[in-house]
Amino acid sequence: MQEFATKSGIINLVSSFNREEEPSVKNALFSCLTAWLKADNFEGKRRFLNEQQGLELLVRLVQEAAADDGFNARLRLNVHRLVFDLVLNDDGIFEEQPFHVREHLGQREDFLASVAH
Repeated sequence: MQEFATKSGIINLVSSFNREEEPSVKNALFSCLTAWLKADNFEGKRRFLNEQQGLELLVRLVQEAAADDGFNARLRLNVHRLVFDLVLNDDGIFEEQPFHVREHLGQREDFLASVAH
């Protein structure tokens, strides 16, 4: 399924997600994206991080979720799950930089404060 999704252009869901205004649709788009990126889809993770500035997207979403009590609870959970998956599988994403995700997120005090919220 991941191979089919990749060939079908699933990475473009990030652009759709960023344009979408309706919370339920945003959640559905993000859920599809995270399902594709889960576990050992390292090529998808690399594309998400490189082509879609995935870490900056996640930092922004974690900060928005922390600042807005009305933030969609399901979307918040999916964002945190994707962050966890990327941190957990960090050493397999970029062989030349096995701690890229951890180092990037660990240096962002604004992100860490939002996660602790």
